[in-house]
Amino acid sequence: YSTNFFFYFSASFVLNAVIAYNMNDMILHSYHRRKVAPMKLSTSYKEVAVVYSFAILFTAWMIVDVPWSPFHFYETEGEKRGAFGSPDGGPFNTLGDMAVLLSLFVVPTTYVIFVRIRIWWRKLLPKSGRTRVLSLFFMRIIIIFLCFY
Repeated sequence: YSTNFFFYFSASFVLNAVIAYNMNDMILHSYHRRKVAPMKLSTSYKEVAVVYSFAILFTAWMIVDVPWSPFHFYETEGEKRGAFGSPDGGPFNTLGDMAVLLSLFVVPTTYVIFVRIRIWWRKLLPKSGRTRVLSLFFMRIIIIFLCFY
């Protein structure tokens, strides 16, 4: 259960930041009336590979049973449970571990919000006319990103 949690949350947060980066680039080109070539399939594959590699490394760091892991497992009454903080003698206490986890999730979230505010502030993507569909798509990403996580 915890493996899925760490993998999917980290992959989702970073992937949303990558989508925001690509949309920001496309919107800036569109605003300056420059034609944008479609993204190559190989570029998309590379981005997905980087995101999933990060998610795999992050998940491995969280669940591997070593002293420097910020999450550890223990057994009580025959049940295997997990807890934040390193095992005894490790560098992370519960508060330090939560700070690391929050920073790993706050950075992509802050970037996505920054991109959205920048688009709104500079009026790069009007909600009417030919850009309406793109504007609604980006707003849907923002709403899902902020409300469901």
